[in-house]
Amino acid sequence: MNPEIRMHRRSRLGGRRPLIVSLSAALVALCSGCAVPSAPGQAFLGLITPYRIDIVQGNAVTREQIAQVRPGMTRAQVREILGSPMLSDAFHGDRWDYMFTLRRPGSEPIRRHVVAHFQGDLLKKLDAPSDLPDEDQFVAAIAPAKGKFEPRALVLASEDLSLAGALDVATSPAIGEDAAAFLGRDSGVKVCADLDVALAACDVLIDFTRPEGTLQHLQACQRLGVKMVIGTTGFSEAEKAKIAEHAQHMAIVMAPNMSVGVNVVLKLLDVAARALSQGYDMEVIEAHHKHKIDAPSGTALKMGEVLAAATGRQLADCAVFAREGVTGERVPGSIGFSAIRGGDIVGDHTVLFAGTGERIEITHRSSSRAGYAQGSLQAARFLAGRDRGLFGMDAVLGW
Repeated sequence: MNPEIRMHRRSRLGGRRPLIVSLSAALVALCSGCAVPSAPGQAFLGLITPYRIDIVQGNAVTREQIAQVRPGMTRAQVREILGSPMLSDAFHGDRWDYMFTLRRPGSEPIRRHVVAHFQGDLLKKLDAPSDLPDEDQFVAAIAPAKGKFEPRALVLASEDLSLAGALDVATSPAIGEDAAAFLGRDSGVKVCADLDVALAACDVLIDFTRPEGTLQHLQACQRLGVKMVIGTTGFSEAEKAKIAEHAQHMAIVMAPNMSVGVNVVLKLLDVAARALSQGYDMEVIEAHHKHKIDAPSGTALKMGEVLAAATGRQLADCAVFAREGVTGERVPGSIGFSAIRGGDIVGDHTVLFAGTGERIEITHRSSSRAGYAQGSLQAARFLAGRDRGLFGMDAVLGW
């Protein structure tokens, strides 16, 4: 189960109704922007908040990275997976040391040490502790919005929302912790692992997890009469069809990016693509942190869909996702994609219109996840008056 946060609206009597927060893989997304709104007489479930870890020092290594390393790999292959070691020198040529220190709220720093032993150019063995953090925990820690712009903080500071509960996977160290510990305060809400209990009193769930988690949450939400805001990306066409089926029985807002700014850019791209459909080549370039697992990003694909639709085509018929070797000349009318992964980039997206003698670029850069959180709140409020249907952020913004 992935993390989600439940929020409830104030009742017409003026009191605050509870919210629930969930902290796990969904958290990550939440960090990237999830929150739940409240309105008179309705309770909203909704913010996915991350179990946050700070990398204090060193080049961190995750469980998923360790699982990819095998004896017999070359040094270059090991470096490609684990990155550059913190220690390697001529006096210890047969080993690479990866050392890093982690700190999570309310805990003392924890030091971890991974050692790669080589024989010549080939890996002999890898020594790694069994309690390395997993990828989700690091993703949740990538450039999080801090202070008053952290998603849970937006809910806790809201005049019309209150936090009722928090969810995370049963194995998470966050289980039993206060959901507001990261703010140095006590909300009275403890992190738990029971999805049905968390959803029981909610009207809306905001989900930023992974496709398999979102589909499980959809089933529970439909069964319990809970609406959903979905910011998860990476769905297959078959999975999107399942979401559309659920939307016949419940109200869903689904968008690859909840940021109002990104959705304004999508509107601008529609206008630009129509005006520049002849004589201009279109390319979509996106950049994200090194732990993002899908490419191109959902936002980049949405941009491509907008470009294709504006020029009367389907993206599947004109998209080019890879170029290598002797590719020949660019196919006229194609829409190219480039994906960059590195560091702690929150999310950059640029669409390039390259003509003869000029280039036009439309760019959106995210420096924090605050925009995603605010957009999620708007989406949840939008669902207050809807019983069923599948909506995008264009509907939320009234376009």
